[in-house]
Amino acid sequence: MLNYLKACFKPEPHKLSRFYNRQIASWMVFFKRETSAIERYQDSLALYDGDTQAKNCLANLYAHPDATYYEPAKALQLFSELMLQHPNFAEYPFNAGFVEQSLGNHARAEALFKQALGLDKNLDRAWYGLALSQIALGHLHGAIESLERNTQLQPMSPYGWYQLAMAQANAGLWAQAAVSAKHLHTFEPKFARGLKIDLKALKATQPSPAVE
Repeated sequence: MLNYLKACFKPEPHKLSRFYNRQIASWMVFFKRETSAIERYQDSLALYDGDTQAKNCLANLYAHPDATYYEPAKALQLFSELMLQHPNFAEYPFNAGFVEQSLGNHARAEALFKQALGLDKNLDRAWYGLALSQIALGHLHGAIESLERNTQLQPMSPYGWYQLAMAQANAGLWAQAAVSAKHLHTFEPKFARGLKIDLKALKATQPSPAVE
């Protein structure tokens, strides 16, 4: 097998090393040896800085917020390079948006999610991510529109319906929130029960209407 690969890559032998590094790295990730995988991807990029696959895999590893190798600045730099290399690929601004969101940079995240959606309006996860940043920025009506689009694309997403009902309630649209909660109950009753508790708690914090 190795001789066959050498023959295939004979005109450009550096590609064999990159291919080998990426394959080994993917197995390392599978066996939870991410630090070693990072080194392999770095080796591939040292051989060729334009190695899109290695760069994307490395960026996603750096973007993992619960890992010891979490390096959000490096992840954002790599995603930025990927956006320049492939300006029509929605995945890269989408991934960068979630990194910015995890850092609390919601205005930047909002812009990146919109950039991703400009490239692929059917990217349901980007509508969801956009809505979360809009909620954090206090743009409730924009968030409601984004979540309505998300739930149209992913009608069985309990998280989308939950966030939609909560955004509607926070905007004072209680009748719409009740409809969303009722729909959620039709396919995720357990999740809907948690939503009902949260909506009740939210309503309790709102001031009662003035009595004349």
